[in-house]
Amino acid sequence: MSFVFNLAGWICFFLAVKNFLGIGASPEDMGIGVLGLLLPIPDVKTLLFAGGAALFGFLAYAFSKDGRKRGIKVIVCAIICAVLTFTPLANISLIPAMLSYQSEQQSADGYEPIPEGNYKLYAFLGSQKSMPSDVDVMRYIIEGYDGHAEDTYETYKVTGWLFSENNQGWDDVEMTFRLVDEEGNDILSGGEPVILRYEYNRNTMSIREQNAATPEGGSSFQTNTVKAKDLSGIPYGFIVESVKKGYYIDVNDGSKHESPIYH
Repeated sequence: MSFVFNLAGWICFFLAVKNFLGIGASPEDMGIGVLGLLLPIPDVKTLLFAGGAALFGFLAYAFSKDGRKRGIKVIVCAIICAVLTFTPLANISLIPAMLSYQSEQQSADGYEPIPEGNYKLYAFLGSQKSMPSDVDVMRYIIEGYDGHAEDTYETYKVTGWLFSENNQGWDDVEMTFRLVDEEGNDILSGGEPVILRYEYNRNTMSIREQNAATPEGGSSFQTNTVKAKDLSGIPYGFIVESVKKGYYIDVNDGSKHESPIYH
C-alpha cells in the first residue's frame, strides 16, 4: 500500500506542476488568470492537486514498514508547490494561457461560401513551376480566357489571384478546384475526381508572403500539385468547386466576425 500511495502522490504532484506552469491551458483559463491578478484569489486547482499529493505522501509514510520511509519527498515537493502559488511566480501560468487565447482568436472557427458577386478569380491550370505572377488579367477580361492549360505537364496545379470586389481582403480562405479534360469530363485518380485545394491563413505565412499576397484587395494562391502519371487523362481545365472565407467567434462573448482583428 505504501508504494501505491506514494505513486498516487507523485501523480498528483505532477498534475499540480502542470497546472502551475499552465501547460495545456485553454483560452478560458486566461480570463481566470487575469482575474487572479486583480483579486487575491489563489490557484485553487494547483492547491487541490498539491494537497492531494501531500495527503497521499502522508499515507505512504504512515503505511511504510520499518526501514525506508516513502512519501517524505512527495510531501516536501507538494508543500513547495503550494507555497509558490502565493508568490508572483504563480503568474507564469498566464503565458501559455495567453498564447492559447491568441491562437484561438486568430484561428478560423469555420468557413462559409463567399457569394460569387463578391469576388473575381483569375486562375489558370499550369505546371508545378507556374506562379501567380504569370497571370495576365487583361487576357481574361478582353479574350475571355478561362484558365485552361496551354500545354501538357508532368505535374499540375491551379494558381492565380482571388480579388475582392469591395477591396476587402480575407484573413483565411479555402478554395477547391475539380480537374476536367477538354470535353468537360472529370479527371480521375484512384477512381475519384481530382480535387486541388488551397488554404490560406495569414498566421502561417511569412511577412514577405503576406505583403505579396494582398495587392488592392487581392490574394495570390497556389494549390497542391498532382502528377500526370497518376491521372486517368490529360487535364485541360478546372471547375471551381468552392470559394470559402473563414469566420471567427470571439472567445469572450461568442460574437461572429470576418477577421480576428476587430477590437
